[in-house]
Amino acid sequence: MTAAGSTIYVAVDTPILSIREGIFESSYYGYPIELTLPGVCTNVRVVRRYSDFESLRNQLCMAHWYCIVAPIPEKESLQGKITTRDSNYSVMLEYRRIALRRFLLRIAYHTILGKSPLLARFANDEEWRECAKNPIAVPPFLSANIAEDLVKSMHSPTPGKGDGAEYVRLLNMDFDNGGELDGATIDGINSYIAQLEGNLRSLRDRFQALANRRQGAGEALLAFSSSFGALADGEEDPFLRKAIRAVQQHGAQISVVYQDQSDNDMQKVVSTLSYYVGLCAAVRQTLGNIWSAISKMRALCVRVQAAEARLTSVGMENLESARNALAALTAEKMHREREMCGIDKTFKEELCRFHREKQFDLRELLKVYAELEVTFASNIKSKWEGLRPRLEDLAS
Repeated sequence: MTAAGSTIYVAVDTPILSIREGIFESSYYGYPIELTLPGVCTNVRVVRRYSDFESLRNQLCMAHWYCIVAPIPEKESLQGKITTRDSNYSVMLEYRRIALRRFLLRIAYHTILGKSPLLARFANDEEWRECAKNPIAVPPFLSANIAEDLVKSMHSPTPGKGDGAEYVRLLNMDFDNGGELDGATIDGINSYIAQLEGNLRSLRDRFQALANRRQGAGEALLAFSSSFGALADGEEDPFLRKAIRAVQQHGAQISVVYQDQSDNDMQKVVSTLSYYVGLCAAVRQTLGNIWSAISKMRALCVRVQAAEARLTSVGMENLESARNALAALTAEKMHREREMCGIDKTFKEELCRFHREKQFDLRELLKVYAELEVTFASNIKSKWEGLRPRLEDLAS
């Protein structure tokens, strides 16, 4: 794949099961990865576990707390329904492989995250082991529990300022129209994204239920075909026996069509919806980060003002101590200001990118869904029409 004249290549191959012999070591799946990232690595081949992807994302979130970091598939999304002996386990692994590749692609093409030193470390076995041992810590100006802090800190939306959907619309019309990221605006965006996330989750769950029903229909049809075929055993009429076998064969073929459609639904539709459910959560996490940083900065400014006022009221014996306290707070304030520089602009860019990608991907999703349904209907029709000559022979 090519972007801005530079070649970016990301491949995540079929996972390989690594069996551990030790009593306290469990087997795991490793994902072979091939990466070419300009300025980072070229034709690198490594194997990473799911937990490595988790660690990479967590550390990207800490190092670049003002960015919207793409999600990875929830480990438990299908795990509770499928066992390693289940024929559908391979479907889950493929579903996860596609989602992990999407994660790496979105990171690679991100204007900030794609240049992160963490990607270079992820692509190097020795450096990644060291990175996993010494992960990036939570920035001191962020709350340990960001989600809880967001809920506590949000204000009630101010009319005309707290409409998150309107804010995003204005941003995409004119980048400077969004206005300041105050509490009401952040609250409005958070409410808008939360509603979008809920709608996408509901659609995802219903579509997954549809895929499960199609899978069940395929399994039921296969069982029916097998039972129907048993009628041919001992049947004296050769024409009837041949027709029964034909129905059995076609039933088995149609069951495959149902199973394939279910797999396509999961891999091409459900995976995209799951990605955007996770991405909405990532947007709200970033909102929480920014609001926490803004709140801490405001609190620090109040402390600086209080320290300045204290200089005029302390006695000579405490003056030196008060000056030192003010100097320390002022230095901390200047340091925080440097860290916060451009955060508003960066987040607006992030929000615009989120909106553009969502609009594009949902349009593509509608096209894919329509094509899948048309293909499904066509395959079902052709399979049943293939049975017609046998039935006509039987009728004659």
